[in-house]
Amino acid sequence: MSKKYFICDFARSDSGKTTVLNQLAKKLKQHKEIVQVDSDDLRNGDMWYLFEYKGKKICIITSGDNSKDMEEWYGWALDYKVDVVVCASRSKGETIGCVNEYAEKGDYYVVWLSNYYCNSDESIIDTLNDCTAESIMNMIEKLLNIKF
Repeated sequence: MSKKYFICDFARSDSGKTTVLNQLAKKLKQHKEIVQVDSDDLRNGDMWYLFEYKGKKICIITSGDNSKDMEEWYGWALDYKVDVVVCASRSKGETIGCVNEYAEKGDYYVVWLSNYYCNSDESIIDTLNDCTAESIMNMIEKLLNIKF
């Protein structure tokens, strides 16, 4: 049985987690071989995406602020038996516990990361968010031993 992963972008609220995960989804959509199997508009402008590539399933869940909503969406990911769940979580509170709980339920390893951040130059935030999304793509490739 191959290993499965939760890759969780965790940081304080309003720090770009949702932006990064939407950029990641956009990057995956740009590859012809990657199929978007499903998606759903979630509450508050968040999205749930399911992609498939060479038999591997990747789920992206942009919400990370409300653990009650996250339980439903993580349940969907586990039902689809995805190989990688890419999600967001606040850096404190119930959402971290929710990630750990569902990762354990599905026998997933959890990888925690935070967005690149610059406290003195707001003009490079878009560049840093793009770099974070690229880093997550590279991580997915290495963890699943695939090449997009």
